Amino acid sequence: MKFLNLTINGFKIFEHEISIPLETDSTDKNIILLGGLNGAGKTSFTEAIEICIYGEKPNVMNTLINDNHQINGKSCFIKLELEDDIGRHFIVTRSWIQRKRTFSDDWEEELSIVQDGRYVPNPEIMWKDYVDLHFPREVTRFFFFDGEKILSLAADNPDKNLRSSLEAALGFDLVKMLEADITTILKEEDSKRKKVNDKEIEWRLKQIEALEAKKQDFSLNLNKQLKEIESIEENTDSLKDDFRRTLGFEVDDLQVKEDMRREEITLSNKLPILEKNILEFFKSTLPLALLSDLFIGVHDQLNLESEIAKNKSLNEVAPNLASNIVSEIEIPSTICCNRSLTNFEKNELIARVETIIRQMSSFEHNKSILQLSNYQERAVLSRIEEVEGRWWESRIEQTLKNQQEVKDKLNQLQQSLIRSRIRPDLQSFYEEIISELESFNSQRGSKMKEIELNQNEIVRVDGQIKELKIQLEETYRQFEASNEREEFLEVTERVKNLLSDYRDFMCQSKISELEKHTLEKLQEILHNDKVASLTINPKTFNVVLHHKNGNIILKDNMSAGEKLIYVLALLYGLGKTSKLNLPIIIDTPLSRLDTIHRNKLISNYYPNAGHQVIILSTDAEIGSNIYPNLENNVKIALLLTNNGNFTTVQKEYFKGEI
Repeated sequence: MKFLNLTINGFKIFEHEISIPLETDSTDKNIILLGGLNGAGKTSFTEAIEICIYGEKPNVMNTLINDNHQINGKSCFIKLELEDDIGRHFIVTRSWIQRKRTFSDDWEEELSIVQDGRYVPNPEIMWKDYVDLHFPREVTRFFFFDGEKILSLAADNPDKNLRSSLEAALGFDLVKMLEADITTILKEEDSKRKKVNDKEIEWRLKQIEALEAKKQDFSLNLNKQLKEIESIEENTDSLKDDFRRTLGFEVDDLQVKEDMRREEITLSNKLPILEKNILEFFKSTLPLALLSDLFIGVHDQLNLESEIAKNKSLNEVAPNLASNIVSEIEIPSTICCNRSLTNFEKNELIARVETIIRQMSSFEHNKSILQLSNYQERAVLSRIEEVEGRWWESRIEQTLKNQQEVKDKLNQLQQSLIRSRIRPDLQSFYEEIISELESFNSQRGSKMKEIELNQNEIVRVDGQIKELKIQLEETYRQFEASNEREEFLEVTERVKNLLSDYRDFMCQSKISELEKHTLEKLQEILHNDKVASLTINPKTFNVVLHHKNGNIILKDNMSAGEKLIYVLALLYGLGKTSKLNLPIIIDTPLSRLDTIHRNKLISNYYPNAGHQVIILSTDAEIGSNIYPNLENNVKIALLLTNNGNFTTVQKEYFKGEI
């Protein structure tokens, strides 16, 4: 992988947008030299690259945005252009926008990825997967480092974080991850495995066998009962034949005879009711029907007496009525005069009106004979209308017809019953046959109940057998699946063991290679030859240096410069062994070294440290006395300059000083 360009705007000291070219070529010019005094932004440069690649927590990022951008709410972005080992071109841009000006922690991060000229959808997921695969964050401490801060790697007992980072850099973490994944799979598959053995299958087979035997017993009993029913029916048919030959009719006719007896009783009870209804009719309606010719006179008399009653009532109210009429018409305009009536005239008029009313209501020579009340009159008229309607004729006709039909039917039944009477000499035979038939019917009923119970039991047991066979089939399937899973677990366990063996082999191989490259570079840089050998513990990654006299060299007793050279040699060996083709960024590269070791590092280490080496230096580290030794390998030399408020980039490295 190779960095091509870095653009920063609004990050820490970089208030204004600056662009820093980083591209190197395939020749010996593999070094980018970025100079700057303290506070010019060299460390911020490294932080910007790391944040652009890996991102940063919001609460941390809020403190890294330039102060003027914070105050004015300006956006901030870092854009890194790079190319990976297979030629894919990426532009990675992280930008931060302040959505609300009221809170300092409202900066929202946005990630944009352009790959080979095309924007990548869902960049967060894609970029995380890409980074985790090609340059996980754990290994960057070995490629992006500060010369002052990496001295912790020279401790005699490295911490766990260092060990995990070394494992990641050497590729052991992937093998461990595979082993952990396989262990998880083994546990999950083992928990899913339902262990089925031959005993379970044998137990289910015995259950089915026992139920099959039970079903067979029920079937035998059923066949026996069916034969008994057949025998009963044969005996019943034989008795019926004897009955028919002896008595001349079928046994089944006895039911018909019984029905006839019941019908005879019903008709015998019905006949008196019909006769009673006819008698009641003759008592109530027939006398009136015979006198129907006299109904006209009765009608006339009732109408006459009704009028007499009305006239009588009118005579009784005549005085009051006449007075009321005169009172209504005494208005002058009504009687065609221009004055009111005098009392005399008014009384005369009332008398004349009353006389007229009485003349209208007088019926001479008529007398009231019946003298009925209104209720009695309505009852008589209703009764007369009933008789005059002659509805009783059809009713009495239908009643008489029903009476005759009942008599005829009753006579027929009685004649049939007389003909079917058992002769006295055959009565005992009849009773004996009937008794035996009833006994056979009782036996048949009991047997039919037993047959039904047996059939139900057969159905129930058959259902149990089917259910057990389904369970047995499932058991067979689980047995086969268990065997297949067992084979899978065995194969997976062997793969896990192979991975473990491979990890041990890989570890030993990588450790040996790391020991070789580290020792070679260490001996090459040190001006003395006191380090004769170097060993690394494959479990703890503790590095032990051996003096040429055989004694162990304690790293804690080494000078700061020697520790820096040791760490750089270890990082060089790590880079060669890991085969991770990543750029190397070195901040404060020579501060702890004397002139001899500085020249050795410049001549032997930095040009060979990697395919792209970015050195962040002050003029005190790489100045006019050191730069010429490095110049042939420098592709780009730039200077970060801080004017007190913000940083800019100059195209010449410490102009006038080199």
